[in-house]
Amino acid sequence: MFSKNLKTLKKQIKYLENFVTDPQWLTMLKYDMVLSSNLADNLTNYITYIESNDLSVKEYETLINKIRSKCTDTMNEANKEKNQVRKWLIYREAYAYYGFIETITEGSIITDKILKKFDEKYGDNSLNVLKQIDKLKPSVLTNFSTDGILPDEYKGEEVKLYLLMKHFQDDQHVFHENILYPPHQEAKKEFEKIVRNEMPELNGIFGKNLIALYLLSQESIISIDIVSKFVIGGLDADLSLIIGGKGLGLARLNAKGFNIPETFLISVNSLKKGLYINELKKLENYKYSVRSSATTEDNENQSFAGMFTSILDVSKEDLPEAINVVKDSVNSDRVISYSSHFETKRPEMAVVLQKFKEPDYSGVWIGNDLDNGYLEWTLGNGEKLVSGKVKPTSEQWPSNKENVIKAQKKPVGKNCLIVQKKLNRPADLEWCILDGKLVWLQYRPVTKKIDQIQSKDNEKAYNGIAASPGIVKGKPTYLEEVDEQNVFKDGDILLTDYTDPDWVPIMLRASAIITAEGGFLSHTAIISRELGIPCVTGLGYKAISELSKANIIEVNGNSGQVKKDINNK
Repeated sequence: MFSKNLKTLKKQIKYLENFVTDPQWLTMLKYDMVLSSNLADNLTNYITYIESNDLSVKEYETLINKIRSKCTDTMNEANKEKNQVRKWLIYREAYAYYGFIETITEGSIITDKILKKFDEKYGDNSLNVLKQIDKLKPSVLTNFSTDGILPDEYKGEEVKLYLLMKHFQDDQHVFHENILYPPHQEAKKEFEKIVRNEMPELNGIFGKNLIALYLLSQESIISIDIVSKFVIGGLDADLSLIIGGKGLGLARLNAKGFNIPETFLISVNSLKKGLYINELKKLENYKYSVRSSATTEDNENQSFAGMFTSILDVSKEDLPEAINVVKDSVNSDRVISYSSHFETKRPEMAVVLQKFKEPDYSGVWIGNDLDNGYLEWTLGNGEKLVSGKVKPTSEQWPSNKENVIKAQKKPVGKNCLIVQKKLNRPADLEWCILDGKLVWLQYRPVTKKIDQIQSKDNEKAYNGIAASPGIVKGKPTYLEEVDEQNVFKDGDILLTDYTDPDWVPIMLRASAIITAEGGFLSHTAIISRELGIPCVTGLGYKAISELSKANIIEVNGNSGQVKKDINNK
Protein backbone atom coordinates (compact mmCIF):
# COMPACT_ATOMS: atom_id res chain seq x y z
CA MET A 1 0.00 0.00 0.00
CA PHE A 2 2.70 2.49 0.98
CA SER A 3 5.79 3.21 -1.07
CA LYS A 4 8.84 1.08 -0.47
CA ASN A 5 12.20 1.83 1.08
CA LEU A 6 12.52 5.18 2.90
CA LYS A 7 15.95 5.86 1.41
CA THR A 8 14.65 5.16 -2.12
CA LEU A 9 11.61 7.38 -1.60
CA LYS A 10 13.79 10.27 -0.41
CA LYS A 11 15.83 10.02 -3.62
CA GLN A 12 12.69 9.86 -5.77
CA ILE A 13 11.17 12.91 -4.09
CA LYS A 14 14.47 14.76 -4.58
CA TYR A 15 14.24 14.03 -8.33
CA LEU A 16 10.70 15.42 -8.31
CA GLU A 17 11.70 18.55 -6.37
CA ASN A 18 14.50 19.26 -8.86
CA PHE A 19 12.13 18.80 -11.81
CA VAL A 20 8.75 20.33 -10.89
CA THR A 21 8.64 24.12 -10.51
CA ASP A 22 4.93 24.48 -9.72
CA PRO A 23 4.70 24.46 -5.87
CA GLN A 24 1.08 23.29 -5.70
CA TRP A 25 1.56 20.29 -7.96
CA LEU A 26 4.87 19.51 -6.27
CA THR A 27 3.10 19.30 -2.89
CA MET A 28 0.41 16.96 -4.21
CA LEU A 29 2.74 14.71 -6.22
CA LYS A 30 5.14 14.25 -3.31
CA TYR A 31 2.25 13.14 -1.13
CA ASP A 32 0.88 10.67 -3.67
CA MET A 33 4.33 9.18 -4.24
CA VAL A 34 4.21 8.19 -0.57
CA LEU A 35 0.84 6.50 -1.05
CA SER A 36 1.82 4.60 -4.19
CA SER A 37 5.15 2.89 -4.84
CA ASN A 38 4.07 2.28 -8.44
CA LEU A 39 3.43 5.99 -8.99
CA ALA A 40 6.77 6.94 -7.41
CA ASP A 41 8.64 4.54 -9.73
CA ASN A 42 6.80 5.72 -12.86
CA LEU A 43 7.23 9.45 -12.21
CA THR A 44 10.93 8.91 -11.51
CA ASN A 45 11.28 7.02 -14.81
CA TYR A 46 9.49 9.81 -16.72
CA ILE A 47 11.75 12.46 -15.16
CA THR A 48 14.89 10.44 -15.90
CA TYR A 49 13.81 10.05 -19.54
CA ILE A 50 13.06 13.77 -19.93
CA GLU A 51 16.32 14.88 -18.36
CA SER A 52 18.43 12.53 -20.46
CA ASN A 53 16.86 13.61 -23.79
CA ASP A 54 16.50 16.91 -25.63
CA LEU A 55 12.91 16.13 -26.61
CA SER A 56 11.75 16.64 -30.15
CA VAL A 57 8.17 17.64 -30.90
CA LYS A 58 7.29 14.04 -31.69
CA GLU A 59 8.95 12.70 -28.52
CA TYR A 60 7.21 15.34 -26.41
CA GLU A 61 3.81 14.44 -27.86
CA THR A 62 4.43 10.70 -27.49
CA LEU A 63 5.45 11.10 -23.85
CA ILE A 64 2.35 13.11 -22.93
CA ASN A 65 0.06 10.63 -24.67
CA LYS A 66 1.78 7.78 -22.85
CA ILE A 67 1.16 9.42 -19.46
CA ARG A 68 -2.44 10.22 -20.44
CA SER A 69 -2.97 6.52 -21.27
CA LYS A 70 -1.58 5.64 -17.86
CA CYS A 71 -4.06 8.06 -16.31
CA THR A 72 -7.08 6.60 -18.14
CA ASP A 73 -5.98 2.99 -17.50
CA THR A 74 -5.73 3.79 -13.79
CA MET A 75 -9.20 5.38 -13.87
CA ASN A 76 -10.58 2.21 -15.47
CA GLU A 77 -8.97 0.17 -12.70
CA ALA A 78 -10.59 2.44 -10.10
CA ASN A 79 -14.00 2.07 -11.69
CA LYS A 80 -13.82 -1.73 -11.30
CA GLU A 81 -12.88 -1.50 -7.61
CA LYS A 82 -15.68 -2.28 -5.12
CA ASN A 83 -13.87 -1.24 -1.96
CA GLN A 84 -14.47 2.50 -1.57
CA VAL A 85 -11.21 3.18 0.30
CA ARG A 86 -9.17 1.37 -2.30
CA LYS A 87 -11.16 3.07 -5.08
CA TRP A 88 -10.30 6.51 -3.74
CA LEU A 89 -6.62 5.58 -3.50
CA ILE A 90 -6.58 4.48 -7.15
CA TYR A 91 -8.40 7.63 -8.26
CA ARG A 92 -5.78 9.72 -6.46
CA GLU A 93 -3.09 7.91 -8.43
CA ALA A 94 -4.95 8.60 -11.69
CA TYR A 95 -5.21 12.28 -10.72
CA ALA A 96 -1.47 12.34 -10.01
CA TYR A 97 -0.71 11.23 -13.59
CA TYR A 98 -2.96 14.04 -14.82
CA GLY A 99 -1.09 16.43 -12.51
CA PHE A 100 2.27 15.33 -13.84
CA ILE A 101 1.14 16.20 -17.38
CA GLU A 102 0.17 19.61 -16.00
CA THR A 103 3.74 20.09 -14.78
CA ILE A 104 5.35 19.14 -18.10
CA THR A 105 3.06 21.51 -19.98
CA GLU A 106 3.12 24.39 -17.47
CA GLY A 107 5.40 24.02 -14.46
CA SER A 108 8.65 22.06 -14.77
CA ILE A 109 12.15 22.33 -16.13
CA ILE A 110 10.86 21.10 -19.52
CA THR A 111 8.69 24.20 -19.92
CA ASP A 112 11.61 26.30 -18.75
CA LYS A 113 13.76 24.71 -21.47
CA ILE A 114 11.19 25.58 -24.15
CA LEU A 115 11.13 29.22 -23.04
CA LYS A 116 14.93 29.24 -22.87
CA LYS A 117 15.05 28.27 -26.56
CA PHE A 118 13.07 31.44 -27.32
CA ASP A 119 15.48 33.53 -25.26
CA GLU A 120 18.47 32.03 -27.06
CA LYS A 121 16.96 32.68 -30.52
CA TYR A 122 15.12 35.98 -30.05
CA GLY A 123 16.92 37.56 -27.10
CA ASP A 124 15.18 40.56 -25.56
CA ASN A 125 12.45 40.30 -28.19
CA SER A 126 11.37 36.78 -27.10
CA LEU A 127 8.34 38.01 -25.14
CA ASN A 128 7.04 39.98 -28.11
CA VAL A 129 7.51 36.92 -30.32
CA LEU A 130 5.48 34.78 -27.90
CA LYS A 131 2.81 37.47 -27.85
CA GLN A 132 2.61 37.44 -31.64
CA ILE A 133 2.37 33.63 -31.72
CA ASP A 134 -0.38 33.64 -29.09
CA LYS A 135 -2.39 36.13 -31.14
CA LEU A 136 -2.09 34.10 -34.32
CA LYS A 137 -2.60 30.71 -32.63
CA PRO A 138 -4.84 31.44 -29.64
CA SER A 139 -5.97 28.89 -27.07
CA VAL A 140 -9.37 27.40 -27.86
CA LEU A 141 -10.34 28.20 -24.29
CA THR A 142 -10.21 31.96 -24.98
CA ASN A 143 -13.04 31.61 -27.56
CA PHE A 144 -11.10 33.50 -30.21
CA SER A 145 -12.40 32.49 -33.62
CA THR A 146 -9.29 33.39 -35.64
CA ASP A 147 -6.40 31.07 -36.37
CA GLY A 148 -3.74 33.07 -38.14
CA ILE A 149 -0.83 31.89 -40.27
CA LEU A 150 2.57 32.21 -38.64
CA PRO A 151 5.35 33.91 -40.59
CA ASP A 152 8.16 31.61 -41.77
CA GLU A 153 10.57 33.02 -39.14
CA TYR A 154 8.22 31.69 -36.43
CA LYS A 155 8.18 28.09 -37.59
CA GLY A 156 11.24 26.74 -35.84
CA GLU A 157 11.39 23.72 -33.50
CA GLU A 158 10.96 25.92 -30.43
CA VAL A 159 7.66 27.32 -31.80
CA LYS A 160 6.34 23.83 -32.59
CA LEU A 161 7.17 22.71 -29.02
CA TYR A 162 5.48 25.78 -27.60
CA LEU A 163 2.33 25.26 -29.66
CA LEU A 164 2.22 21.59 -28.71
CA MET A 165 2.47 22.63 -25.06
CA LYS A 166 -0.46 25.03 -25.56
CA HIS A 167 -2.49 22.33 -27.30
CA PHE A 168 -2.13 19.97 -24.36
CA GLN A 169 -2.98 22.71 -21.90
CA ASP A 170 -6.34 23.03 -23.68
CA ASP A 171 -6.72 19.27 -23.89
CA GLN A 172 -5.94 18.88 -20.18
CA HIS A 173 -8.68 21.31 -19.25
CA VAL A 174 -11.31 19.47 -21.28
CA PHE A 175 -10.14 16.07 -20.00
CA HIS A 176 -10.24 17.27 -16.39
CA GLU A 177 -13.67 18.88 -16.48
CA ASN A 178 -15.48 16.24 -18.55
CA ILE A 179 -13.75 12.93 -17.79
CA LEU A 180 -11.53 12.88 -14.69
CA TYR A 181 -12.92 15.31 -12.12
CA PRO A 182 -16.57 14.12 -11.71
CA PRO A 183 -15.81 10.46 -10.82
CA HIS A 184 -12.74 11.54 -8.85
CA GLN A 185 -14.89 13.75 -6.63
CA GLU A 186 -17.56 11.07 -6.27
CA ALA A 187 -14.92 8.57 -5.07
CA LYS A 188 -13.63 11.16 -2.61
CA LYS A 189 -17.12 11.81 -1.25
CA GLU A 190 -17.81 8.08 -0.70
CA PHE A 191 -14.45 7.62 1.04
CA GLU A 192 -15.05 10.57 3.38
CA LYS A 193 -18.47 9.20 4.26
CA ILE A 194 -16.84 5.96 5.43
CA VAL A 195 -14.21 7.76 7.51
CA ARG A 196 -16.65 10.17 9.15
CA ASN A 197 -18.78 7.21 10.18
CA GLU A 198 -15.95 4.98 11.43
CA MET A 199 -13.66 7.61 12.98
CA PRO A 200 -15.52 10.76 14.08
CA GLU A 201 -12.32 11.90 15.84
CA LEU A 202 -10.98 12.74 12.36
CA ASN A 203 -13.89 15.07 11.54
CA GLY A 204 -11.58 18.08 11.69
CA ILE A 205 -9.25 16.66 9.02
CA PHE A 206 -9.85 17.30 5.33
CA GLY A 207 -8.26 16.75 1.95
CA LYS A 208 -5.15 14.71 1.33
CA ASN A 209 -4.26 14.32 5.02
CA LEU A 210 -7.43 12.39 5.76
CA ILE A 211 -6.55 9.32 3.72
CA ALA A 212 -3.10 8.97 5.30
CA LEU A 213 -4.44 9.26 8.85
CA TYR A 214 -7.18 6.75 8.10
CA LEU A 215 -4.78 4.23 6.53
CA LEU A 216 -2.26 4.56 9.37
CA SER A 217 -5.00 4.11 11.97
CA GLN A 218 -5.92 0.74 10.40
CA GLU A 219 -2.38 -0.63 10.81
CA SER A 220 -1.84 -2.88 13.83
CA ILE A 221 1.81 -1.95 14.36
CA ILE A 222 3.51 0.73 12.24
CA SER A 223 7.19 0.91 11.36
CA ILE A 224 8.67 4.36 12.04
CA ASP A 225 9.87 4.43 8.41
CA ILE A 226 6.27 4.46 7.15
CA VAL A 227 5.38 7.49 9.26
CA SER A 228 8.64 9.20 8.24
CA LYS A 229 7.61 8.85 4.59
CA PHE A 230 4.52 10.94 5.27
CA VAL A 231 6.65 13.56 7.03
CA ILE A 232 8.84 13.73 3.92
CA GLY A 233 5.71 13.85 1.76
CA GLY A 234 4.40 16.92 3.58
CA LEU A 235 2.10 15.53 6.28
CA ASP A 236 3.27 16.52 9.73
CA ALA A 237 1.41 17.91 12.74
CA ASP A 238 -1.85 16.02 12.09
CA LEU A 239 0.02 12.73 12.49
CA SER A 240 -0.03 13.24 16.27
CA LEU A 241 -3.77 12.45 16.21
CA ILE A 242 -2.85 8.89 15.22
CA ILE A 243 0.62 8.18 16.62
CA GLY A 244 0.94 10.82 19.35
CA GLY A 245 3.53 13.53 19.90
CA LYS A 246 6.48 11.33 20.79
CA GLY A 247 5.94 9.14 17.74
CA LEU A 248 5.76 12.25 15.55
CA GLY A 249 9.00 13.63 17.01
CA LEU A 250 10.81 10.37 16.29
CA ALA A 251 9.42 10.31 12.74
CA ARG A 252 10.74 13.83 12.19
CA LEU A 253 14.21 12.80 13.38
CA ASN A 254 14.14 9.66 11.25
CA ALA A 255 12.97 11.58 8.18
CA LYS A 256 16.02 13.84 8.49
CA GLY A 257 18.33 10.82 8.64
CA PHE A 258 19.28 11.00 12.33
CA ASN A 259 20.14 7.76 14.14
CA ILE A 260 17.22 6.49 16.27
CA PRO A 261 16.62 3.00 17.75
CA GLU A 262 14.61 0.46 15.81
CA THR A 263 11.12 1.82 16.43
CA PHE A 264 7.51 0.68 16.02
CA LEU A 265 4.31 2.55 16.79
CA ILE A 266 0.93 1.36 18.04
CA SER A 267 -1.68 3.89 16.95
CA VAL A 268 -4.48 5.25 19.11
CA ASN A 269 -7.00 3.19 17.16
CA SER A 270 -4.92 -0.01 17.29
CA LEU A 271 -4.46 0.41 21.04
CA LYS A 272 -8.20 0.96 21.59
CA LYS A 273 -9.27 -2.02 19.50
CA GLY A 274 -6.41 -4.37 20.38
CA LEU A 275 -5.33 -4.69 16.75
CA TYR A 276 -1.68 -4.90 17.80
CA ILE A 277 -1.95 -7.95 20.11
CA ASN A 278 -1.39 -10.73 17.57
CA GLU A 279 1.25 -8.70 15.73
CA LEU A 280 3.46 -8.53 18.83
CA LYS A 281 4.38 -12.17 18.21
CA LYS A 282 6.02 -11.18 14.93
CA LEU A 283 8.48 -8.78 16.58
CA GLU A 284 12.10 -9.81 17.08
CA ASN A 285 13.00 -11.32 20.46
CA TYR A 286 14.61 -8.16 21.85
CA LYS A 287 14.35 -6.20 25.05
CA TYR A 288 12.13 -3.16 24.45
CA SER A 289 11.37 0.29 25.78
CA VAL A 290 7.62 0.78 25.98
CA ARG A 291 7.07 4.53 25.84
CA SER A 292 4.01 6.75 25.95
CA SER A 293 3.05 8.80 22.91
CA ALA A 294 -0.14 10.63 23.86
CA THR A 295 -1.91 12.84 21.35
CA THR A 296 -1.20 15.98 23.39
CA GLU A 297 2.33 14.96 24.43
CA ASP A 298 5.37 16.86 23.13
CA ASN A 299 3.26 19.43 21.32
CA GLU A 300 4.24 23.02 20.60
CA ASN A 301 2.37 24.47 23.60
CA GLN A 302 2.72 21.93 26.42
CA SER A 303 5.30 19.18 26.75
CA PHE A 304 3.40 16.92 29.21
CA ALA A 305 6.97 16.11 30.31
CA GLY A 306 6.96 12.94 32.40
CA MET A 307 3.18 12.93 32.78
CA PHE A 308 2.79 9.47 31.27
CA THR A 309 4.43 6.16 32.10
CA SER A 310 7.31 4.67 30.11
CA ILE A 311 8.89 1.31 30.94
CA LEU A 312 12.43 0.28 29.97
CA ASP A 313 14.04 -3.13 29.53
CA VAL A 314 10.85 -5.12 28.79
CA SER A 315 11.12 -8.68 27.47
CA LYS A 316 9.04 -9.62 24.42
CA GLU A 317 6.72 -11.85 26.45
CA ASP A 318 6.04 -9.02 28.91
CA LEU A 319 5.12 -6.47 26.23
CA PRO A 320 1.30 -6.85 26.55
CA GLU A 321 1.36 -6.08 30.27
CA ALA A 322 3.76 -3.14 29.88
CA ILE A 323 1.69 -1.69 27.04
CA ASN A 324 -1.43 -1.79 29.22
CA VAL A 325 0.38 0.05 32.03
CA VAL A 326 1.50 2.79 29.64
CA LYS A 327 -1.97 2.95 28.09
CA ASP A 328 -3.66 3.36 31.51
CA SER A 329 -1.32 6.21 32.54
CA VAL A 330 -3.40 8.54 30.37
CA ASN A 331 -6.05 8.49 33.12
CA SER A 332 -3.77 9.32 36.06
CA ASP A 333 -4.49 12.14 38.51
CA ARG A 334 -1.37 14.01 37.40
CA VAL A 335 -2.49 14.01 33.75
CA ILE A 336 -5.98 15.15 34.71
CA SER A 337 -4.54 17.98 36.86
CA TYR A 338 -2.09 19.09 34.18
CA SER A 339 -4.73 19.02 31.42
CA SER A 340 -7.17 20.96 33.57
CA HIS A 341 -4.60 23.60 34.52
CA PHE A 342 -3.65 24.32 30.90
CA GLU A 343 -7.21 23.80 29.64
CA THR A 344 -5.85 21.21 27.26
CA LYS A 345 -7.99 18.59 25.55
CA ARG A 346 -7.80 15.27 27.39
CA PRO A 347 -5.19 13.11 25.64
CA GLU A 348 -5.55 9.74 24.00
CA MET A 349 -2.71 7.26 24.05
CA ALA A 350 -0.52 5.72 21.37
CA VAL A 351 2.58 3.68 22.23
CA VAL A 352 6.19 3.68 21.02
CA LEU A 353 8.13 0.39 21.05
CA GLN A 354 11.91 0.71 20.75
CA LYS A 355 14.70 -1.81 20.85
CA PHE A 356 16.40 -1.37 24.23
CA LYS A 357 19.97 -1.78 25.39
CA GLU A 358 21.48 -0.19 28.49
CA PRO A 359 23.44 2.85 27.23
CA ASP A 360 26.85 4.08 28.32
CA TYR A 361 25.59 7.64 28.85
CA SER A 362 22.26 9.39 28.56
CA GLY A 363 21.36 13.02 28.35
CA VAL A 364 18.96 15.78 27.44
CA TRP A 365 19.29 19.02 25.51
CA ILE A 366 17.15 22.12 25.31
CA GLY A 367 17.77 24.84 22.76
CA ASN A 368 17.20 28.51 23.37
CA ASP A 369 17.63 29.39 19.70
CA LEU A 370 19.23 27.68 16.71
CA ASP A 371 22.74 28.66 17.78
CA ASN A 372 22.81 27.81 21.49
CA GLY A 373 21.43 25.44 24.06
CA TYR A 374 21.93 23.60 27.32
CA LEU A 375 23.12 19.99 27.71
CA GLU A 376 22.88 17.64 30.70
CA TRP A 377 24.04 14.03 30.95
CA THR A 378 24.71 11.15 33.31
CA LEU A 379 26.00 7.56 33.30
CA GLY A 380 23.62 4.78 32.23
CA ASN A 381 20.02 5.30 31.14
CA GLY A 382 18.41 8.70 31.36
CA GLU A 383 15.38 7.92 33.52
CA LYS A 384 17.10 9.04 36.72
CA LEU A 385 18.24 12.22 34.96
CA VAL A 386 14.89 13.40 33.57
CA SER A 387 13.13 12.43 36.80
CA GLY A 388 15.58 14.58 38.74
CA LYS A 389 17.02 11.78 40.89
CA VAL A 390 20.62 12.79 40.18
CA LYS A 391 22.51 16.03 39.76
CA PRO A 392 23.83 15.78 36.20
CA THR A 393 26.92 17.07 34.49
CA SER A 394 25.99 20.12 32.45
CA GLU A 395 27.32 22.05 29.48
CA GLN A 396 26.27 25.28 27.81
CA TRP A 397 26.67 25.56 24.04
CA PRO A 398 28.54 26.92 22.22
CA SER A 399 31.21 25.62 24.61
CA ASN A 400 34.85 26.57 25.09
CA LYS A 401 35.52 23.56 27.31
CA GLU A 402 37.81 20.76 26.17
CA ASN A 403 36.34 18.05 28.42
CA VAL A 404 32.85 17.97 26.89
CA ILE A 405 31.05 14.66 26.32
CA LYS A 406 31.68 13.17 22.88
CA ALA A 407 30.47 10.35 20.67
CA GLN A 408 32.75 9.10 17.90
CA LYS A 409 35.14 11.97 18.73
CA LYS A 410 32.51 14.64 18.04
CA PRO A 411 30.94 16.72 20.85
CA VAL A 412 27.32 15.76 21.56
CA GLY A 413 26.47 19.45 22.01
CA LYS A 414 27.65 20.22 18.48
CA ASN A 415 25.46 17.39 17.18
CA CYS A 416 22.48 18.88 19.04
CA LEU A 417 23.04 22.19 17.26
CA ILE A 418 23.11 20.32 13.92
CA VAL A 419 19.77 18.66 14.74
CA GLN A 420 18.22 22.05 15.51
CA LYS A 421 19.50 23.54 12.25
CA LYS A 422 18.05 20.67 10.20
CA LEU A 423 14.71 20.84 12.04
CA ASN A 424 14.85 24.65 11.77
CA ARG A 425 13.71 25.28 15.32
CA PRO A 426 15.02 25.06 18.90
CA ALA A 427 14.72 21.46 20.07
CA ASP A 428 14.09 19.59 23.29
CA LEU A 429 16.03 16.33 22.79
CA GLU A 430 16.76 13.12 24.63
CA TRP A 431 19.78 11.11 23.53
CA CYS A 432 22.14 8.36 24.63
CA ILE A 433 25.54 7.00 23.71
CA LEU A 434 25.23 3.31 22.90
CA ASP A 435 28.28 1.25 21.92
CA GLY A 436 30.11 4.50 21.30
CA LYS A 437 27.47 5.89 18.91
CA LEU A 438 25.07 8.78 19.44
CA VAL A 439 21.41 7.69 19.37
CA TRP A 440 18.44 10.08 19.47
CA LEU A 441 15.54 8.96 21.68
CA GLN A 442 13.11 11.87 21.55
CA TYR A 443 12.44 15.24 19.94
CA ARG A 444 9.84 17.80 20.86
CA PRO A 445 9.55 21.52 20.13
CA VAL A 446 10.73 23.79 22.93
CA THR A 447 7.61 24.89 24.81
CA LYS A 448 9.21 27.60 26.93
CA LYS A 449 12.13 29.73 25.82
CA ILE A 450 14.82 29.96 28.47
CA ASP A 451 17.66 32.24 29.42
CA GLN A 452 21.06 30.65 29.90
CA ILE A 453 21.98 31.87 33.37
CA GLN A 454 24.84 30.56 35.43
CA SER A 455 24.35 30.14 39.17
CA LYS A 456 26.27 32.79 41.15
CA ASP A 457 28.06 31.80 44.32
CA ASN A 458 26.97 33.75 47.36
CA GLU A 459 28.22 32.97 50.83
CA LYS A 460 24.90 34.00 52.37
CA ALA A 461 22.84 31.96 49.94
CA TYR A 462 22.45 28.31 49.01
CA ASN A 463 23.47 27.85 45.38
CA GLY A 464 21.79 25.42 43.03
CA ILE A 465 20.84 25.29 39.36
CA ALA A 466 18.67 28.11 38.03
CA ALA A 467 15.92 26.01 36.43
CA SER A 468 12.94 28.38 36.03
CA PRO A 469 13.06 32.19 36.32
CA GLY A 470 11.36 34.40 38.86
CA ILE A 471 11.83 35.49 42.48
CA VAL A 472 9.44 34.42 45.22
CA LYS A 473 9.35 34.75 49.01
CA GLY A 474 7.24 32.38 51.01
CA LYS A 475 6.87 29.66 53.58
CA PRO A 476 8.91 26.53 52.81
CA THR A 477 7.24 23.14 53.22
CA TYR A 478 9.32 20.00 52.90
CA LEU A 479 7.65 16.82 51.63
CA GLU A 480 9.44 13.51 51.47
CA GLU A 481 6.58 11.62 49.82
CA VAL A 482 3.82 12.74 47.52
CA ASP A 483 1.12 11.31 49.80
CA GLU A 484 2.05 13.88 52.47
CA GLN A 485 0.39 16.62 50.43
CA ASN A 486 -2.34 17.22 53.03
CA VAL A 487 0.19 19.30 55.03
CA PHE A 488 0.99 21.45 52.02
CA LYS A 489 -0.86 24.77 51.73
CA ASP A 490 -1.57 26.62 48.50
CA GLY A 491 1.20 29.15 47.81
CA ASP A 492 3.86 27.41 49.92
CA ILE A 493 7.32 26.86 48.47
CA LEU A 494 7.78 23.14 47.83
CA LEU A 495 11.02 21.60 49.10
CA THR A 496 11.72 17.96 48.30
CA ASP A 497 14.51 15.59 47.30
CA TYR A 498 13.19 15.23 43.75
CA THR A 499 9.81 15.02 42.09
CA ASP A 500 8.30 12.53 39.72
CA PRO A 501 5.19 13.13 37.59
CA ASP A 502 2.86 12.10 40.44
CA TRP A 503 3.82 15.37 42.15
CA VAL A 504 2.12 17.54 39.51
CA PRO A 505 -1.06 18.20 41.58
CA ILE A 506 1.16 19.60 44.37
CA MET A 507 3.40 21.52 41.94
CA LEU A 508 0.28 23.25 40.62
CA ARG A 509 -0.36 24.63 44.12
CA ALA A 510 3.24 25.76 44.84
CA SER A 511 4.59 29.29 44.42
CA ALA A 512 8.11 27.92 43.82
CA ILE A 513 9.94 24.59 43.85
CA ILE A 514 13.34 23.55 45.20
CA THR A 515 14.86 20.07 44.87
CA ALA A 516 17.99 18.50 46.30
CA GLU A 517 18.68 16.54 43.12
CA GLY A 518 17.96 17.16 39.47
CA GLY A 519 19.18 19.49 36.78
CA PHE A 520 18.10 22.21 34.42
CA LEU A 521 16.35 19.75 32.11
CA SER A 522 14.62 17.46 34.61
CA HIS A 523 10.84 17.04 34.51
CA THR A 524 10.62 19.28 37.60
CA ALA A 525 12.40 22.10 35.76
CA ILE A 526 10.40 21.71 32.54
CA ILE A 527 7.03 21.66 34.30
CA SER A 528 8.01 24.65 36.47
CA ARG A 529 8.87 26.68 33.39
CA GLU A 530 5.57 25.75 31.78
CA LEU A 531 3.72 26.74 34.97
CA GLY A 532 5.70 29.99 35.16
CA ILE A 533 6.92 29.47 38.74
CA PRO A 534 10.52 29.82 40.00
CA CYS A 535 12.51 26.62 40.40
CA VAL A 536 15.98 25.77 41.70
CA THR A 537 17.26 22.21 41.36
CA GLY A 538 20.35 20.36 42.58
CA LEU A 539 20.57 22.37 45.81
CA GLY A 540 21.74 19.40 47.88
CA TYR A 541 20.23 17.50 50.81
CA LYS A 542 21.94 19.56 53.54
CA ALA A 543 20.60 22.83 52.11
CA ILE A 544 17.08 21.41 51.80
CA SER A 545 17.20 20.24 55.42
CA GLU A 546 18.32 23.65 56.71
CA LEU A 547 15.89 25.64 54.59
CA SER A 548 12.95 23.48 55.66
CA LYS A 549 13.40 24.83 59.21
CA ALA A 550 13.09 28.49 58.18
CA ASN A 551 9.87 30.49 58.45
CA ILE A 552 10.34 32.43 55.18
CA ILE A 553 12.79 31.85 52.34
CA GLU A 554 13.53 33.61 49.05
CA VAL A 555 13.86 31.57 45.86
CA ASN A 556 15.69 33.21 42.97
CA GLY A 557 15.09 31.11 39.86
CA ASN A 558 17.14 33.57 37.79
CA SER A 559 20.40 32.99 39.63
CA GLY A 560 19.85 29.60 41.29
CA GLN A 561 20.17 31.12 44.76
CA VAL A 562 17.96 30.37 47.76
CA LYS A 563 18.31 32.16 51.07
CA LYS A 564 16.53 32.55 54.35
CA ASP A 565 14.74 35.85 54.75
CA ILE A 566 16.81 37.66 57.39
CA ASN A 567 13.77 39.61 58.56
CA ASN A 568 11.77 36.44 59.14
CA LYS A 569 14.22 34.03 60.69
